[in-house]
Amino acid sequence: MDWFIFALVAAILNAFVALIEKKALFKEHATEFSATLAVLNFLVITPFFFLVDFGFPFFILVLIIVSAFLASMGFLLVAKAVRHMEISAASPLLNFGPGFTALIAVLILGETLTPTNILGVITLIAGSYVLEIDFRSHDMMTPFRKIYKSRYIHYIFLAIGSYSLSSVVCKYVLDFVSPITLIFVEQFFIAVIFLGILYIFYDGFKGVSNGFKRVGWILMVMAILTVSYRLLQSVAIKMTFVSLVMPIKRLSTLFATIMGGEIFREHGLYQKVSACIIMVIGAALVILG
Repeated sequence: MDWFIFALVAAILNAFVALIEKKALFKEHATEFSATLAVLNFLVITPFFFLVDFGFPFFILVLIIVSAFLASMGFLLVAKAVRHMEISAASPLLNFGPGFTALIAVLILGETLTPTNILGVITLIAGSYVLEIDFRSHDMMTPFRKIYKSRYIHYIFLAIGSYSLSSVVCKYVLDFVSPITLIFVEQFFIAVIFLGILYIFYDGFKGVSNGFKRVGWILMVMAILTVSYRLLQSVAIKMTFVSLVMPIKRLSTLFATIMGGEIFREHGLYQKVSACIIMVIGAALVILG
């Protein structure tokens, strides 16, 4: 059960990352924040350079670049959403990840959904309904209108799609390389991608410098935790099935919802925790089904 410990610690660290991210985004622009963190993530992992095996095939490099791009887009979209949403509202929605992955498997890989998978998807939808409903209103369609109109919820769903595709690619890549090799190379390209975005659309390296000056110490802590939980998650996936690791990883959303709601004094916390629990169960059903 060593994989379970790795996955659980990864979930706890991921929850702290979400809390620090919310605090940092009170002061920082989402793109500058994401780019600065990407650079720091790579700096944190550079001491592991001598453990990296670069003798992998070219097509694996291409897949890692694809995974890095998808992960970058996912992270940026989540950052934009978290900056404008309460963390106790944003975190539970991330549990839709397994549902998106299942849908991708059906559409692209031709896989079929089991009854347990379908029950999991229904449970996820029920959880999102509980998350958005106003129990003081008699309009039962309000949650669906909220989801339809909120562009920040749309950002989260797009991010989930990106992360789901990235996870599928990473699982395949881990059959050819070690976790440390995957994380090192992927973090390098994530940093390059974000620097490119800053250079093309914003103020280039100045944005990274400004971000580090404003919230540098916070981002350094976040970078250490981010690299740590990604390594632990990759090790856990390497040791067992991804379908066993990800339900444990989903607990990070519950931890972040509870802690974030209390720390930032967000409203309707009990309702959001209840919705998150329902969605964690749904995610587990999708993955384990």
